[in-house]
Amino acid sequence: TSAIFVGFESAPSPDDARGQRYLRETVESYAALATTDAVLRPVIDTVGGFPTVDGLASAVHIEVPDDSVLIEVGVTGGPEDAASAVAEAIASQLVATTNADAQRVPGFGRVTLQVVPGVSAPGSRSTIEITARVLAGLCVGALVGAGLVTARAVWRARTAEV
Repeated sequence: TSAIFVGFESAPSPDDARGQRYLRETVESYAALATTDAVLRPVIDTVGGFPTVDGLASAVHIEVPDDSVLIEVGVTGGPEDAASAVAEAIASQLVATTNADAQRVPGFGRVTLQVVPGVSAPGSRSTIEITARVLAGLCVGALVGAGLVTARAVWRARTAEV
């Protein structure tokens, strides 16, 4: 998975609802462009792995987390490292395609996209699920261990009384 940050050249204040709304709407538009011929054709020419734009488009999964200015690009099929390389190539090509034609927004400057290397978008299942499962496993293990120690102590105390 690869993540793309969408923002302005000049950052609006967090209180500027107009700028934030414009960015969220723009993020949705850019996300839709990720599976177009203009983005995918150069990726196929550079990275390969898929014979047609339609074939690659069917393997691409674009997600925009709610109320976010991030675009998450994922690719299914093939080895994980190859899918990751294709996702990064798509993200880079989307950035190159959109930044070349970026328009200025009065009061904010140009809308720019930037690949966030090696980072999953916030809320990404892979990051959250692994952390949650590890923590849950540690908690369950600690509780089971404490229960066994307590049970053994009670058993020894009762057998010592007899």
